[in-house]
Amino acid sequence: MCDFKVPHSGNTEAMLSKLKHVVAKNNGTLTETETGGSFTMNTMLGSIGADYTLLPDAVEMHITQKPFFMACSALEGFVTDFLTKVK
Repeated sequence: MCDFKVPHSGNTEAMLSKLKHVVAKNNGTLTETETGGSFTMNTMLGSIGADYTLLPDAVEMHITQKPFFMACSALEGFVTDFLTKVK
């Protein structure tokens, strides 16, 4: 569906912690693997599902489920805002 990268400062553990927080806050589930995982979460606009890969300087997202009327560019901004605003 949609593929994009969310840059981070090089601390993959901190980014994973942010991702877990955002998913939990949105009543979602997260499954981890050695190099990434997958998640689903609910938003006001509908459910979002993705596979993700942790890279040294970014999180690569492959969106597998999104609200029908949400453009990929809007979804990228939505997810990026969530992950960059979490402390």
